[in-house]
Amino acid sequence: MIQNNHEVQRILDAYASAVKSEDRILISSFYTKDGVFLPDGARILSAHDIAGTGRNSFPKTGYDIKYVIQELVMAGGLAFVTAQATVIATDKKTGSLSCRTSRDFFVLREEENRWRIFRYIFNHVKHGTV
Repeated sequence: MIQNNHEVQRILDAYASAVKSEDRILISSFYTKDGVFLPDGARILSAHDIAGTGRNSFPKTGYDIKYVIQELVMAGGLAFVTAQATVIATDKKTGSLSCRTSRDFFVLREEENRWRIFRYIFNHVKHGTV
């Protein structure tokens, strides 16, 4: 059972590091077997899709994400996490940087003695340049 925001923050920080590493297998390991990622403006990706059978934007864009937890609610064996993310995206072709802030919502569920992402959705709030 997740006891506090610090435990969730460690999970989100580790997930952000995995995304930055662009290691699709590592990223998919943060999801439950039936977990899904619902990115803003793109198709829904299962953990299997993330692992490499689906297409994503890594060939074109690198991501550095920082999450700040705004709310954590535990109910029915699930952790509902509302966070704000600051994302610095690097265009790999041009090297240009852009920054965006988003509202992120995670549903975490314990699977195989580890809390994993069951659902993750976000929507963009603000775009900018670095």
